[in-house]
Amino acid sequence: MKLPTIYKKTKTGKIQEWTIEVKGSQYRTISGQTDGEKITNNWSDCDIKNAGKANATTPEEQAIKEAEAKRKKKLESGYFESIKDINKIQYFEPMLAQKYEDHEINYPVYSQPKLDGCLSYDTLVCTDMGLIKIGEIVEKQMNCKVKSYNLKSRKEEFKDIVNYAKDGKDINEPSIEWYEVGLSNGNKIEITGNHLIYLPRLKCWRRVDELNENDVVLLENNLKSI
Repeated sequence: MKLPTIYKKTKTGKIQEWTIEVKGSQYRTISGQTDGEKITNNWSDCDIKNAGKANATTPEEQAIKEAEAKRKKKLESGYFESIKDINKIQYFEPMLAQKYEDHEINYPVYSQPKLDGCLSYDTLVCTDMGLIKIGEIVEKQMNCKVKSYNLKSRKEEFKDIVNYAKDGKDINEPSIEWYEVGLSNGNKIEITGNHLIYLPRLKCWRRVDELNENDVVLLENNLKSI
């Protein structure tokens, strides 16, 4: 059987389609641009899962479950059920600044600071050197990589620090309030109200001072409730 084909628009404006089909205890994917050649992957075999337990699945049942899970993951990464919806925006990603060295600059130029909130000095940050207070990283301008979450690949990765800032002021908000955000696991974060937090279930960014009780936020590799 074939699960319904899903679609997305590529950066070049083409339409990409993706299909997964199941045959017995096997599944395979077929993908490519709608007006181009399709790539058909080899069949993947599935085995009995949780043998001897109440939730045991046969190889055939497991093939269907894995196929449905892979299709769901594709939908979460930017694909749509209907080709008519490919122009919709599922979530917003933060815009990254470009390096001025890579572009021709015509002077004079004008700029303004763009800050998306602050964390308190004692906030622990996960780095490739272990957990370190963010204040210490900034003061010592430590050359470490910070664990980040890639929204496109849905994977964690360590990224280089591109700038160090403290006591920053947002010219659009001269009086920024600090908030203590309590999480369901008992942890607390001291953070400014204009800091953006990613809500994975809603697939959007939200300011701390606009968070609602029971919002689920993305922290490290786990989902945490407010």
